Amino acid sequence: MSKNISTMTVNEWMAQCDHPRKSDIERLRKIVLSVGKVLEGIKWNAPSFRLIGGDDDRVTFKLQPKNVLQVVLHRGAKSKPIEGFKFTDETGLVDWKAADRGVIHFQDAAKIESHTDKFKELIRQWMSAE
Repeated sequence: MSKNISTMTVNEWMAQCDHPRKSDIERLRKIVLSVGKVLEGIKWNAPSFRLIGGDDDRVTFKLQPKNVLQVVLHRGAKSKPIEGFKFTDETGLVDWKAADRGVIHFQDAAKIESHTDKFKELIRQWMSAE
């Protein structure tokens, strides 16, 4: 009997993951974790990340449909007032859907490779934005 996905660790989830871009998912996961003070879990059937001590997930992977690999930047599942929230994205990586919600599309491993440093700095800044 398989374990309930809501109680799985990300390592357990990755072990059974059959996504065609599993190696890219793992690479992005390691980059997000490398910014420090980050906890990970499984939300919406994908890795999701929040700051240690934080209540809201801030970065969530979107893996559906199967050929998609996106990183969603957000401030939790429910919308929050944007008054006083300030974040400036200088990377050009993010397709901003709102002032506090954006999506990064990683079409292939080459894009991850060529934007690793920008992505890491973006995640570091996003996780600490208030």
